[in-house]
Amino acid sequence: MKRNRGNRNKGAAHNRFRHGMSRTGTYSTWSCMKSRCLNPNNSDFAHWGGRGITVCDQWLVFENFLRDMGEKPAGKTLERLDVNKGYSPENCVWADRTTQSRNRTYNKLTLSKAADIRAKRLKGADYRSLASEFGVSEYQIGRVIRGEAWAI
Repeated sequence: MKRNRGNRNKGAAHNRFRHGMSRTGTYSTWSCMKSRCLNPNNSDFAHWGGRGITVCDQWLVFENFLRDMGEKPAGKTLERLDVNKGYSPENCVWADRTTQSRNRTYNKLTLSKAADIRAKRLKGADYRSLASEFGVSEYQIGRVIRGEAWAI
């Protein structure tokens, strides 16, 4: 005998597809952002939610995120301007991977430090002393000096 389940799942299905964007890069970015920050079972939780990175209340709803950020441009990722603050309209932009890679908590160099490295090299500092002073490898110093990394 079949059980009559009524309209129990009708609302869930409606909510799940109401924006029509569940298979887009924008939706995927939003979903991953929430998972990293809110789901302790996410393998990346320790680096986001576990260290206090939050998602503002309004962005818990996809349509609000979409309204504030617009659709994800090709080749861009969601970037927090201040890596120690949460996801919110004031702290997020769409950025290319190069820009985003410069804004990571484990980066030791900034554009300002890269400029200092170049200036000190022009004054005669060797790679070894620069690497020691700035806490990076001699290889990385060479990349900065050649303009392959942290180019201005």
